[in-house]
Amino acid sequence: MILVSPKGAGNVGAAARAMANMGLSDLRLVRPRCDPRSEEARRFAVHATAVLSSLRVHPSLEEAASDCDLVIGTSHRPRTEVSEVLGLEGLRPLLAASRRTALVFGPEESGLGNHDLALCQRTLCLPTAGYSSLNLAQAVLLSCYELRRQELEETLPPERQLAEHGALEGFYRQLGDYLLEIGFTDAVRLERTLNAFRLLLNRAQPDSRELAMLRGLLSQSHWALGRPRPPAGSGSPEEGR
Repeated sequence: MILVSPKGAGNVGAAARAMANMGLSDLRLVRPRCDPRSEEARRFAVHATAVLSSLRVHPSLEEAASDCDLVIGTSHRPRTEVSEVLGLEGLRPLLAASRRTALVFGPEESGLGNHDLALCQRTLCLPTAGYSSLNLAQAVLLSCYELRRQELEETLPPERQLAEHGALEGFYRQLGDYLLEIGFTDAVRLERTLNAFRLLLNRAQPDSRELAMLRGLLSQSHWALGRPRPPAGSGSPEEGR
């Protein structure tokens, strides 16, 4: 569970309690604006103070989610330009293929921004009626419930391991450099272009082997760009042997 820039220590404690209710303990915070181990946080955590004691603080979402193979942002409104939107029912098949899932929640007053949502492979919109604003701990509890349900069911065979988020971000950095080098896009449009590739690969859910193949393709293409091209019609050196 990742909380981005939480403002209230009580909300952090209540979120920790919701996690403990569903058997989860890995809490990560990004740039918190409160003391997550304060007396207020512990009071709201009740018997889940162990979750607070073991939480980790990170300077960015990218670092916090680097070892996760499925990163799901939450939002009260769909933003399809940054990632594919799903409901709770859409979580189940994705969770079945994941070994380490991160559910990401934004600041209480604004939610996740587009930059952080772009780092997520899916956006989860919790079903609500006309009043869509959920308390942070309520949203955490609903989402953790789906994780708990999936934990009790059979998962995919371990031989297919989805690529970790950190590896994916490394690929996007490499891809960005390559797209600029070949003139596919420019610096002004690079972020939008990369977001389009993110949406494509998020749907595909590449595993570690597939991502290594893509990175190898970029590396080989980069090497080939520096080689002199053979004269037209010369054919392959192997032809005629």
